[in-house]
Amino acid sequence: MQTEVNFFKEDVQFRLNDKDAISSWVVGCIKKHRKKPGTLNFIFALMSYCTQ
Repeated sequence: MQTEVNFFKEDVQFRLNDKDAISSWVVGCIKKHRKKPGTLNFIFALMSYCTQ
């Protein structure tokens, strides 16, 4: 399985800087615990969007 880290935003004014560094850090943390990272999706949204 190939590792993929995705970042999405929905109806928020937000800019995530240095996505590559964050992705590498997350994958590194997962591997440190001897797990295999797969596809990870991070969604930044207002609570009202999440409860629809």
